[in-house]
Amino acid sequence: HAFTLTDENAMAVGRIVRRLDGIPLAVELAAARVKLLQPVEIADRLDESFKLLSGGPVDAMPHHQTLELAIDWSYDTLSQEQQRLFRQLSVFRGGFDLAALTSVSGTEDGYEILESLGQLVDKSLVQTIHAGDGTRYRVLQPLIQYAEAHMDADEVRDLKSRHASYFRDLAEQAAPELRGPRQLDWLTTLDTEHDNLRAALAWAIETRDADLAQRTVTALTWFWLSHRHVDEAVVWFAQALALDEGGRTAARAFALVHSGFAGSIVRQDDLDGCLAQVREGLAIFTELQDPMGIATAQIYDNTVLWFKRDFDDCRKKLSGLQSAMRSAGVDWADAFCGWFLGSIAWSLGELDVARDHYVRSIEVFKREGDLNLIAWSLIAHGNIARDEDDL
Repeated sequence: HAFTLTDENAMAVGRIVRRLDGIPLAVELAAARVKLLQPVEIADRLDESFKLLSGGPVDAMPHHQTLELAIDWSYDTLSQEQQRLFRQLSVFRGGFDLAALTSVSGTEDGYEILESLGQLVDKSLVQTIHAGDGTRYRVLQPLIQYAEAHMDADEVRDLKSRHASYFRDLAEQAAPELRGPRQLDWLTTLDTEHDNLRAALAWAIETRDADLAQRTVTALTWFWLSHRHVDEAVVWFAQALALDEGGRTAARAFALVHSGFAGSIVRQDDLDGCLAQVREGLAIFTELQDPMGIATAQIYDNTVLWFKRDFDDCRKKLSGLQSAMRSAGVDWADAFCGWFLGSIAWSLGELDVARDHYVRSIEVFKREGDLNLIAWSLIAHGNIARDEDDL
């Protein structure tokens, strides 16, 4: 609807803006009504609403109450279904897409809620953000606070639980992709949803849901490493692992192993503590007879030994692990072991041995499409060339 300011409606528009204290969001909510009402009708109804709701002289109303009444005015025009959807949107942080909304709202078909969502957009209660080929939606903070205030404890608990489960599943879907050809797409997705993932973790920790918290932190490990959120990762791991100390589940074991691995990058003064975490995870995997868990723990055990510069023990174990990974056809893990074996050889001045390891690893990483490890392998090649004066 194209609105034009004219001599005829200017006075009514001025009344609206004054009534709303010039608060941009409040004015925007009122402006959304021009599809249905003339400015003078909006001004009259606003005057009436504020007199009715204030219970006193309207000029004495504080700023925040003005905004709340403006939101009330929009909220009250929604159907029950639209009001419920609006409340559900308050669980998201940093925006959301239709897939997330469909899952968290408990609706089977996304098209069912598009019409209600469109009504919220039309009333300026939801903003649309077009990014690339997709559309995201965002609710401004005052509207989030308003929606939260209109929910009871059961509704909040149900909503936050579904939200946390959805973003745990998203992180777990992303985890294997972070080492393959769609790495950049998934890193971008997780970056976009980082505030939602943080909210999911905060809920898991608040409700002491160890499985939810530990599975989520494990799945996010390579995202946090790739985008340099390692200090934050260490904090989340500590909180997730504090939930069920002594537990013997695969979720806890994976979180322990990944905590020790990620921690070794920034906890250089506590490498023994990092190693102890990895080995506690390994012990649980051994009890559970989990071959994938055991292999993961053994590989990360050796990356911590590498940080400790315990090259003899590290080289011996990694050589055996690399052979096992190669026999099992786990190419990425084979190449990952090879990178560290190459680094040990380079550190000991064995440049030809180092080069052989790196050449093979980089071939695998290129085949796998892992840009992160391709980059680290190229740095290693550069170090050898520099040491050989091959500028």
